[in-house]
Amino acid sequence: MASMGDMGAGWGMLIVETIAKIRRAHFAQKKPIKAICREFRVSRKVVRKVIRSGATEFRYERGTRAADADPDLRGAPRSRL
Repeated sequence: MASMGDMGAGWGMLIVETIAKIRRAHFAQKKPIKAICREFRVSRKVVRKVIRSGATEFRYERGTRAADADPDLRGAPRSRL
């Protein structure tokens, strides 16, 4: 069983080491996806994503907000209150 240090860098975030362990378990050790999910405590969706992609790191990038893009919108919601 994986220790808590192997779970990633916090809740909901995969680190490079965890991605490498998932790939190693699937390709080298021939473990089924369900077994990998149980061992690393990640969803099947995440395991399939890691196996199918060639990325070594998954990162969420937030888009620009409307208020940041348009200076006229910065005070709009507060003026309606």
